[in-house]
Amino acid sequence: MLEPLDLFSFRQYGISTTDDIAKANVPYSLHQAVTAGINPEYSQKDTRKDMEFWIAFRKSENLSNVWVDIPLNEPTNLEKHLHSEYIKNYGGGPITGTTGLLQTFFSRSRCSHWVIIGNSI
Repeated sequence: MLEPLDLFSFRQYGISTTDDIAKANVPYSLHQAVTAGINPEYSQKDTRKDMEFWIAFRKSENLSNVWVDIPLNEPTNLEKHLHSEYIKNYGGGPITGTTGLLQTFFSRSRCSHWVIIGNSI
């Protein structure tokens, strides 16, 4: 497990608020996982749970705010659309077909566009 980070750990990078330290800790944790073999604090499993919550929230909203059970048992329309757009934009899938992504440049502007697309569904 990583040593707890405090206010002084990121000060040299201009990061000093509690929220910014928490945000900076995620990539720091991933770096430590790669370079030191330490399990990341925020894992793929945690990410999936967070994403599933927001996808279920959107599904509920699209169904006039009905209750949606988690875990989701099949891909939602939003997920299908995002996967389709991902393949169209990057040339490979985010889960399968990833070989097509090896030489792909991922820009933040494309990701921002996805959020807009996702919100319009």
